[in-house]
Amino acid sequence: MSCTNECDFDTWKRSIDPAVATPPLPTERHPKINASNDTAWQQKGSGHTHNSLSGHSLMFGHHTRKPLVCAVKSKVCNYCNTFKKKHPNADVPLHDCCKNHTGSSGQIEPDSCLELIVSLFDRHRCVLNMLCCDDDSSVRADCQWSNPTFLANMPPGTKLPSVKKKVGKNN
Repeated sequence: MSCTNECDFDTWKRSIDPAVATPPLPTERHPKINASNDTAWQQKGSGHTHNSLSGHSLMFGHHTRKPLVCAVKSKVCNYCNTFKKKHPNADVPLHDCCKNHTGSSGQIEPDSCLELIVSLFDRHRCVLNMLCCDDDSSVRADCQWSNPTFLANMPPGTKLPSVKKKVGKNN
């Protein structure tokens, strides 16, 4: 590891330590992490049925194989449901509500993955470089940048990555 990388690592460690008052590290010097992500639901499904009321998502580091961040999603809160049954016209009192997802159960995986990517950046000042996910999810579609967004966030003069065209019968 070169001195630049070691110095950047030390600077990054100081920049995320709340006890040390340091100026924020520029985004281009944030560590880039490769990770894998998967979500599990608490109700068994066939792969096409998305009707679970809760799920959890974990993101693992590529090199360490240890969990980096996690999220638990729930579409219901038993306290809210019970209170509404007993008092249909009253507002639910303040409580530690566990409902944190609205929408379809199939959207839990991409929503929680995006939340984890943002959490990595906001809490740990790390940038996700490459994400590996299973092929049964819509994470890839929901977490990728469009070309105009990509170019807007890159230095001027950056060109879009291109894939070499295949030549021959099976192109």
